Amino acid sequence: MSGADFDKEYMDLMVSDHSKALDLFTDEAKDTKDAKFRAAVVKGKTMVAAHKNMAYDLKKTIYRFYCAFQPQRVCSILGCNGEERAPQRLS
Repeated sequence: MSGADFDKEYMDLMVSDHSKALDLFTDEAKDTKDAKFRAAVVKGKTMVAAHKNMAYDLKKTIYRFYCAFQPQRVCSILGCNGEERAPQRLS
């Protein structure tokens, strides 16, 4: 796998994995009883959320780049049918 195929797969995984990690941090922050540990989890959660948003923004930029410069081949891979389409931002 290379090129647009690799970029799409890689960025899909980055957004998805950061989203899963954020869910785990959120659950742990709610469930833990230790105040010091909770503070560390909340700090980590903030960092993971920032990284997830960076991954999302990069994914969006990559989609726009490929759809702008190689619309016929790449947009079929990305699923945008020749129109600029960004992925859904995860909350």
